[in-house]
Amino acid sequence: MKFSQFLFTTFFLLSSFLGYSQWSELTSIPQRSIKVLSFVDDNLGYAMMTSEINNITTLEKTIDGGQSWVSIVLPVEDVDFQDIHFYEEGKGVLLFRNTADDMVPTRLFQTIDDGANWKDISPSTTAVGVGAGKCKFLNESIGFFATDKTLYSTNDGGNQWSTIEIDNYILAIDFLDEDHGIIGTWDGTFGYKGGMLTTTDGGENWIETTLDENYTSIGKVQWLSPSLSFAAPIHGWSSILASHFYKSTDGGNNWSVVGIPTPFENATLRQVHFIDEMNGVICVGNTVTINIYHTANGGETWNKAGSFVSSYDTELQIIDSVGYIGGPQGLLYKSVSLSSTNDVGSKQDIKLFPNPILAGETIQMYSLESFSKVFITNSIGETIVYQDLKQNKILMPQTSSGIYFIHLSNDKNQVVKKVYIE
Repeated sequence: MKFSQFLFTTFFLLSSFLGYSQWSELTSIPQRSIKVLSFVDDNLGYAMMTSEINNITTLEKTIDGGQSWVSIVLPVEDVDFQDIHFYEEGKGVLLFRNTADDMVPTRLFQTIDDGANWKDISPSTTAVGVGAGKCKFLNESIGFFATDKTLYSTNDGGNQWSTIEIDNYILAIDFLDEDHGIIGTWDGTFGYKGGMLTTTDGGENWIETTLDENYTSIGKVQWLSPSLSFAAPIHGWSSILASHFYKSTDGGNNWSVVGIPTPFENATLRQVHFIDEMNGVICVGNTVTINIYHTANGGETWNKAGSFVSSYDTELQIIDSVGYIGGPQGLLYKSVSLSSTNDVGSKQDIKLFPNPILAGETIQMYSLESFSKVFITNSIGETIVYQDLKQNKILMPQTSSGIYFIHLSNDKNQVVKKVYIE
């Protein structure tokens, strides 16, 4: 078999994994509800859980993919815990609300030693919020959190904060890096209308998209590459009639609608998480049952991959090739065969921009790993160009539109990324 044909076969098998992988139930957290999941890799993760016996919130850590959990000491007790985010093992932030503090009702704590010590890095004043505070840190220095109608950002670990005020309430945030970010909003009315704001310059300028339909408050956002973003009307009243979500491939300038499978009785969109433009997972359900669906073609078709009993919102996260779904009453599901059709042979975070691209243009590669050689194949495995990789720039050939595969190599790894020529 030719090498190019082998790679094409590999891609076919990997794309099939995402479409047809199944989910299995873990029984490691009885009588506790998962509120937030924050996995760092396939097996290492953190979760904010609430006891269904006494309603006490705990912060838990797993190093074996959810098979077992250990508690991490919290900096405070008896407050409204809102969000967590861990960017590497032992290092993360915790956001909570204490309305007894008039000046700083919303506080942010950071740990770099798995909770042995916590540091209050909150701004001198914060807003109260509507119970939907969100946080994300890229490393010890660069981070963001939001509450009420204010986005806070720091580039020195919380010693100094910048604020951005917007017109609507912030329900969700995500940042790819310190420049590329997205906000999901709610207009504050009982129509629960929402929208998205995106920035590509660290918040100096924002592109605002307002959704005119009722029940479109955006409770989940993802920024996956310099051009690719997702936004979904999930959680609470915003998801009461959600039958679709939104995708942008141009940095938030334009959004397309992605439909979900025909809902069963009173079912609505509950969760969304994508690995790349083509591969994603959604949860669709009513007050009794939630179905899990996979797509390998950007939501054009969906394959049912399981169902479970649940009456509340769920948490969904995919890291590398493993997916986790958490919810009430000890609910924790895991799938170990999720794979993106974008990557083969490496877990390094490799981004290509722009993607899609025009024939004859140059793609810029962003990667923590160095590569020296690159060759490009078409959708049937034929090699159409071979070149040395210089300055992480790849010149696309003058060829017809369609799907192509960029093969990157060095002495240790072979990585394959999918690209679209318009």
